[in-house]
Amino acid sequence: MDIETEFRKGCSIIIPTWNCECTMKMCLKSILVAFPKNVPLELIIIDKNSTDNTLSIIKEWWYTTYTTTNITTKLITETRPLGAARMTGIKNAKYSTIFWLDSDITLPKNYIENLFKMMGEYKGKNVGQIQGTMVDTVPLIANWWAGYDMYQRRKSGHNYIVAKSNAPTACSLLLKSATDMSPETEKYMRQLSSTEDSLLAKTIQGKGYVQLMFPIKVDHHIEEVDAAEGSHKMVWSLVGLKNRGDSKLQALWHMKWIWRNGFFAFIEHKTFDLIVYTVLIQANLIRACLKDNRIIKQRRLTTLKDW
Repeated sequence: MDIETEFRKGCSIIIPTWNCECTMKMCLKSILVAFPKNVPLELIIIDKNSTDNTLSIIKEWWYTTYTTTNITTKLITETRPLGAARMTGIKNAKYSTIFWLDSDITLPKNYIENLFKMMGEYKGKNVGQIQGTMVDTVPLIANWWAGYDMYQRRKSGHNYIVAKSNAPTACSLLLKSATDMSPETEKYMRQLSSTEDSLLAKTIQGKGYVQLMFPIKVDHHIEEVDAAEGSHKMVWSLVGLKNRGDSKLQALWHMKWIWRNGFFAFIEHKTFDLIVYTVLIQANLIRACLKDNRIIKQRRLTTLKDW
């Protein structure tokens, strides 16, 4: 099954939301320039009972665009964790390709077509997922994440990341069939507050599909999110690992990639603020482990109670 051929038949865009008013409008607007206008699209919003203006923004956007686009819209409520939102989106998608889009992401013009152009030698080689590189709008954080890209490039020997990466779910196009899970795995997936992208990646790779990440920049508007919600750093990942069954020490160990990001970013950019930032992230994670009832003001979490 060729991902580009299937995409031309139609695509289901899935956006999980929870109080995303600060970035929702720019995210939706970017869809109009990122996707080809001749491809049928459906937009599936999976909302966790937002209490801000998120739903009003979505409805206003749809009312002003539905007569001029080929996009249909579904709005579904899902009060369980993020993994459940992902699965609900998959189950309600009518097309054979789906596109994950986080509400704090904006896509560049002709994003999808440019992804297909870069597939090159991988066309016809069972590609199940393609995506661009998420870049934070805050320069320091963008440089820190560049450490991840640098590590993956060195590891793979390519200018882009290929299979076996924990392919993010923020801005990726994939075959719906690649996400098919056993009932047991799906039940587990629905319990995850985060790290659900890791389970999805493992599922896709387990079916023998190739995953590709190309150096096409998509903007992650972390600055707007932090201004609205407070700096949450990587604490939400700890909760996902706890959902997975990790102890606190295991969770901290599994997040050793934080140090790796900082190390490779320092090698590439030679600025000590990257090391300081890495230390602060780790200190925040340790504090989250020690203070069990710490409240996290973040879209995916409300509390670390019972940690």
